[in-house]
Amino acid sequence: MCGIAGEIFLGKQNLADFSGRLKSMANAMIKRGPDTEGYWHNHAVGLAHRRLSILDLETGAQPMVKGDCVVAFNGEIYNFEVLKAELVAVGQAFETQSDTEVLLVGYQVWGWKVLLEKLEGMFAFALYDINLGKLRIARDRFGEKPLFYSHTAEGLDFASEIKALQALGLGKGISDVGLRLFMQLSYIPAPHSIYQDIKKLEAGCYLEIALDAAAEDAIKIIRYYDLREEVNFKKARLDEILGVMNEQQQQVYLQNEIKCLLKRSVAQKMLSDVPLGAFLSGGVDSSIVSAVMQEILEERKSAAENSDSLVSKRIQATDKLKTFSMGMNDYKYDESERANVVVAHLQSEHFTEKLDYNGVLPHLDEWIGYFDEPFGDSSCLPTSAVAAMARKEVTVVLTGDCADELFGGYEKYLMGHYKQQWNRVPHSIQNMVAKFVGLLPTTPRWNPYVRKFKKVHKLSHYSDEALAYRLMCMGFLPEEVKKLVNNNQQGSAELDMLQWGIRWGKSWGSRNFLDESMIQDTQVVLEGDMLVKVDRMCMLQSLEARVPFLERELVELALAMDAKWKIKGKERKWILRETYRDMLPKETLDNSKKGFGVPVDFWFRGALKEDLQRMLEPQKLEEQGLFQVEYVQQLLQEHLSEKANHKGKLWNLYVFQKWYERQGKSI
Repeated sequence: MCGIAGEIFLGKQNLADFSGRLKSMANAMIKRGPDTEGYWHNHAVGLAHRRLSILDLETGAQPMVKGDCVVAFNGEIYNFEVLKAELVAVGQAFETQSDTEVLLVGYQVWGWKVLLEKLEGMFAFALYDINLGKLRIARDRFGEKPLFYSHTAEGLDFASEIKALQALGLGKGISDVGLRLFMQLSYIPAPHSIYQDIKKLEAGCYLEIALDAAAEDAIKIIRYYDLREEVNFKKARLDEILGVMNEQQQQVYLQNEIKCLLKRSVAQKMLSDVPLGAFLSGGVDSSIVSAVMQEILEERKSAAENSDSLVSKRIQATDKLKTFSMGMNDYKYDESERANVVVAHLQSEHFTEKLDYNGVLPHLDEWIGYFDEPFGDSSCLPTSAVAAMARKEVTVVLTGDCADELFGGYEKYLMGHYKQQWNRVPHSIQNMVAKFVGLLPTTPRWNPYVRKFKKVHKLSHYSDEALAYRLMCMGFLPEEVKKLVNNNQQGSAELDMLQWGIRWGKSWGSRNFLDESMIQDTQVVLEGDMLVKVDRMCMLQSLEARVPFLERELVELALAMDAKWKIKGKERKWILRETYRDMLPKETLDNSKKGFGVPVDFWFRGALKEDLQRMLEPQKLEEQGLFQVEYVQQLLQEHLSEKANHKGKLWNLYVFQKWYERQGKSI
């Protein structure tokens, strides 16, 4: 795990102080790579690298040069040893044991497109072919590793973090689209950022810069992986295979495929020259990953004892499975007892702490600020806390993230079912029920049920495409953003939604709401939210996180499966639970999902109340000129009086104001 940065200069004059600028960018990302730094540049291209050493500790320094090619690489190529064996078989020699060198040799032998197709991993890397005069910057298929870039008058700058671009004076002006998307989604998905002059490279894409081309043709963005196309292809193949089986045989086949693919993925991600462990919340997904890790350790320890191979030594580096969990002092948010059930079953070496407001307060500004742009997923707070605890023992952790998107784990995936059932009720009765619910007292006891009913009632008339987008909005709905943001052009909030609905819903075809929602979440929510949270909060602690569920074949299989295998009635992730019933306690597999969250709604009425009010002071908002002051004050007062629970909206506003205050006059 590392940080990369670089500059491509397309002007006629040499760039002044190339090395100094590269060093400034690298120094801004020291958390991503505290071990070493490296630089390479000629008259037109400069690359910088910060390293957190995971594999090939002695000889894996970067940027790495081989022949007429140079690469700066962030991430891990999990199948690099397989690829290396292929290359050795055709006569290629290697000087290191690193996956970085495999990128260079693979490119020289197979070419760019074949190399990308063969890679299984999480990555963002820049590869410069000096003879060809082209530099290409690629991001992995699902967006695990970040890549930001900015077109400048001289050429292009890029980096793993915005703060590296800010070291060059970039990051000017708030993007209206970025602001609106953040207030709706609670994050800003690629290709947008909060800044007008900085963008994100989308997952499954690469930038190509031709140094000798005309300015208008010099920079191109090319997609090399299309998830929808791959899932459609996989679905056609899967339908053929399952078509000759009865339902019981189909279930057995799918469970065997899941077990095989996940085990292979976990085994690849356990390859390390430094200690590793697992995040264990006690939920289904992290428990499955931990159980598979334990199984692999037990199978391979005895085989490794009599082997001198490099792989065996790397396996032996993990003597006993280490697991890490963060409990909460508020019992409604606490999963520590669930984790203890799995720990007792696996006999792992477990580390746990309890988090409350006093544990958050000293770090709140640091944790929020490390994202470089507003990020409204409050589960980043316990994520950072558990990452800090884990870093005292290990350098790499495996997580259970992304299974919910692939196998239907979120309650929102039941909304299609609720919508269908509610729309069967005559409108006259719907209106009567809605009036009755409106008369219920606004108390903590009733609010959760009232909110759920109002959500179903309000969203039931939307098309599946519009419903899927609105269920992604963890903050403000598009029409609410229209009331929130100043200088609003008529219809622009709806236009934002329409653009995203067309973009992510254009290929629905015959796919149903559930199937398409999970594809949409894999493309948008994972890249913009879940993977960002894990990457930034772990990198803040110089900890590498790996996500076994994001294995290409497993992702495509899961998204190609019929919805009936994932949700039966109201039971979510059905086939995943059934697949691992022989490996985990029944109590663990039958537990309902419990989010990794914090009680910000109560904090806003208590410990954080004063700071929230300070951030949303009318005078401050007036001077800022971004938001409708009366609407913000209405939300604040309704929440503080417990008339409504606006925690998602207020947290987004709070986080934005924290970010804005931190930026000061530099925006």
